[in-house]
Amino acid sequence: MPHCRREVERCQRCGGLVDVSVEYQYSAQGHFIGRLIRRFRCRRGCMGRDVLDARTQSGPIVQT
Repeated sequence: MPHCRREVERCQRCGGLVDVSVEYQYSAQGHFIGRLIRRFRCRRGCMGRDVLDARTQSGPIVQT
C-alpha cells in the first residue's frame, strides 16, 4: 500500500486552503519523478479541475 502525505496548498479559484493527499513517485535510483494527487478538498467548498494546478512541482504551503 502506498504511503500518502497530507499537505495544504492554495486553491487556484478562491485563494483558500486545500487539503491534499499526495503520493510522491521516485525512480529506482532515487530521482524524483512526479507526484500523484489522490484526494483534495478546498476548505471553502470549491470543486472541479481548477482547484489545484497539478502541473506545478512546488512544495506544500504547510505539511501536516
